[in-house]
Order: sequence, then structure tokens, then C-alpha cells
Amino acid sequence: MENIHIVYISIFLILSMICFVWKFVTYNPVHTELSQTAIIRSYMHQDLLLDGFTVNAEDFKICDARDITNEICFGAKHSPVPKLAVVTLKIMNTTGNKMYFDLPSVTLESGNWIQSLSMDLFFELNKNFDSVIHPGRNISIKVPYALYEAQFSSKEWKNISGREFDIIFELDPKKKFISLKAMNI
Repeated sequence: MENIHIVYISIFLILSMICFVWKFVTYNPVHTELSQTAIIRSYMHQDLLLDGFTVNAEDFKICDARDITNEICFGAKHSPVPKLAVVTLKIMNTTGNKMYFDLPSVTLESGNWIQSLSMDLFFELNKNFDSVIHPGRNISIKVPYALYEAQFSSKEWKNISGREFDIIFELDPKKKFISLKAMNI
């Protein structure tokens, strides 16, 4: 009787081993990596193709906010005056239809820092801005981004005008951006 138990245990162990090995032979791993986003990079004075538009960064400068505007609309009066990163964009409508360029989605990035455009200053710098771009026409606009000292380390802030920035137009399905380097201080 004892031999029969040993045989059953042996058969059970062999079947368990076969199932265990079979599981690894037929193992189909779940895809755990994120798919890579396609990256389309352009540089200053080069055209970047977007859906219905061609965009070109004609100028990029970093300056004190007071150099551009006397109206301080940056919060507390006692906080240090921020700097502004101002990108001059030439946007051309490449379609046969009137188009609207999605300005609020355009951001400025540098490393892990990201900033949306300052709408109040945008309209101050672009007083005659018309959001409609007619077929085959282009517009030139100045797009301002506020840079605050508190957003950067002291070492980064001292060299803020030498820092590289990217102006991001799209993130999905492809990341489309223009790499910027300040032209003047």
C-alpha cells in the first residue's frame, strides 16, 4: 500500500512539473513598456509642419519683464520682477480654408520646467492679433512666457539666458517642437 502512495505522489509531482514547465514554454508576457512617441524636432529659422500650418521661430529672447511692459501683472508687488521668454513665431496657413491656430496649447519647456503662455502679455504684445489665418497667408506673433526665479535653482537662474528651451506645439500622436536658444539678453 505504501508503494501505491509513492507512485501517486510521483505521478502528481511529474504532472505538476510538466504543467509548471509548460506554463513557461507557452508564456506570453504582457507588453509592459510604453510605446515610444515619435519626435519631430525643428530648430530656429526652420519650418515645422503642423496640421494645416507651417511654423517658424524667427526670434527668441529672454529679458526683464519691465523691458517689454510697464504693467506688472505677475502677482505680488514685492516679488522680484520676472523675466520673460519671448518667441517670435511666423505661422502660415497651408490649407485652402480659414484656420485658427491653437495658441493656448503651445507651451515652453526646459528640462522638467514647463510654462503656458501669458495671455495678458500676449495681447499687449500683439494688439492687432486676429485669430483667423486666411488660406495661404501668414502672421507673425510674439508669444511671451513668464520665468520666475523660484521656478529654477539659483545656478540655473544665473544662467537662464544660456539655457535651452523647446516650444511645444503637439504631444500626441507625435511630439512636435522647435528647439530654441536665446538670441540676445
